[in-house]
Amino acid sequence: MSLRTLLLAVVIAGCQLTDAPLEQRNEVGEPADEAWHGSERPTQLDDTHFHIPRELWAALPALAETEPGIRVVPTVRDGHAYGGKLFTIKLGSLPESFGFQNGDVVRAINGQLVLNPEDVFAAYYEAFDASSIAVDILRDGREQTLHYEID
Repeated sequence: MSLRTLLLAVVIAGCQLTDAPLEQRNEVGEPADEAWHGSERPTQLDDTHFHIPRELWAALPALAETEPGIRVVPTVRDGHAYGGKLFTIKLGSLPESFGFQNGDVVRAINGQLVLNPEDVFAAYYEAFDASSIAVDILRDGREQTLHYEID
């Protein structure tokens, strides 16, 4: 399975983390649901760099099947498909732990345009054995890239 497929699965899954620290609790302070039972979680290294444990990366497609959550809505700009806009990302969810925010528009994964959910899955499977991936997003009108190291 590729890194891109994993990313798509993360985006689609909306799974909640176990043993959530205070900053990963829901709006009323309760711990997030416990869909991800693995011992390792993504680690944010800085604003745009993350470390993903290989165990979590490999589990993303299964998590996506069992824990649907966030919405990915096709975005059109000047009459052309432009990417997938993310909605309903919950506090403490896997998509949030991967650095995604509500309103982000995922434009490309490792340089491959993302115009629909199928593109995300294709990218994940293509990057399954990769040690790093880059996800181009549009956030608050600014283009930026999220970087992920996988091991």
